[in-house]
Amino acid sequence: MGGGVGVGGWSADEARQGAVSVATYAAYVTAAGGLVAVLTVLVASLVAEAARAFSFWWLAYWLNQGNGSTAANVSTTLSLTTLTIHHPLTL
Repeated sequence: MGGGVGVGGWSADEARQGAVSVATYAAYVTAAGGLVAVLTVLVASLVAEAARAFSFWWLAYWLNQGNGSTAANVSTTLSLTTLTIHHPLTL
């Protein structure tokens, strides 16, 4: 029998170690639909990640701003009696 089976079921003749050649990357790009398709997917992924990061930043910024009303901070310190008197349904 010839050479034994190596890692992953590959024979020693089929398996090579080292840097991946440019021709191999070109074959991957061609198999994925061509350079335009690969670049489109990469750009779309970058835009999606940037949008996600921006949305997290915007949400944190927006939450830190509060609702812009100083009454919200004051109302938390008022007593229950004061809140009931000023409640719109009790006027």
